[in-house]
Amino acid sequence: MILKIKNLGSINQAEIDLSKDLILLCGEQDYWQTYLTHTIYHLFSFDTSFFLELTKFAQWEDLQELVQELQENNRLEINLLEKVDNYFLPYKHQILSTTTTYLREKIREIFTGFKESFINTEIVIDADNEFIKRQIILSNYETHFGNMQKGYFMTASKPSLSPMLSFEVTPQHQFTTERLQSAISMNIFISLVHSLLGLQTQIFQAKQKFSLGSEQEVQDLAQQTSPFVYLADKLDTISHDFPSLSFYLRHLAQPKDCLIIREPEKGLSIDNQIFIGNFIGNLVNQGFKVVISTNSVPLVEEIRRMIDFEQNPILSSANSISLFFSRKIEWGRFSDN
Repeated sequence: MILKIKNLGSINQAEIDLSKDLILLCGEQDYWQTYLTHTIYHLFSFDTSFFLELTKFAQWEDLQELVQELQENNRLEINLLEKVDNYFLPYKHQILSTTTTYLREKIREIFTGFKESFINTEIVIDADNEFIKRQIILSNYETHFGNMQKGYFMTASKPSLSPMLSFEVTPQHQFTTERLQSAISMNIFISLVHSLLGLQTQIFQAKQKFSLGSEQEVQDLAQQTSPFVYLADKLDTISHDFPSLSFYLRHLAQPKDCLIIREPEKGLSIDNQIFIGNFIGNLVNQGFKVVISTNSVPLVEEIRRMIDFEQNPILSSANSISLFFSRKIEWGRFSDN
């Protein structure tokens, strides 16, 4: 899926392929990175449930019969390709058009002090019909018959990278105050826009604050174990600058999570910027989808090194990488891979 943007902050025009495994937003430090990161975030978190009535997706006449058949026989046959042709593709233009309108309004809502700056902002989404069909079929199978996936929006500030659960920590990294930092989490993808990327996440309302209430609740979360404990162990072995990222990987992370990280290098030494670049590459190799905005030359160079390494890329599973530069960058060549 291609996201096209015009007149967003200092960006005159941009095209970004959001279907890639790893998306790097690089360039001179400016508000454009904040604007663009939030645009991508809200595209992923767009609640399109109201499209269900438009597309009649939720009104399939045989839906109840299919559910009953599944319950009685533990077996079900559905021609999803036929459903896509009949109910989704005829409304493709309306759905994508409404989505871009939503994105423009959401950006103006978040950056209320700069509303006038977004009057001329244009956003366009391109998606191939065959790609849409494949993703809708896969997404609907996972949504109705598989496990829900989660996604997290991270902002970086020393001493920790903060996923959706943000922890204020003492110098000893003891959890003292817990709260949800981001008012909006990634959504469970229930309609076309979500299906384009095959991501699924949970819905929270904008500008609504959530409190975990007590340290006991954090301890309860800590009783959970994710499949990626070994990544948390690796992170803790090398650096203790990322306690909440470690907590997320140890207790909350699930396969296919999407991490959107703004400035992961913030407040870090050069060595740790290189380390976090390498670690992000390993996250992608393990099946995470990662979107990063960064001004760090060492971080980007480390990712480039992982791609070019002796003709045998360390960043092996990231066979699709999207790199966007704003203005002129002086740190050298980035692999065409």
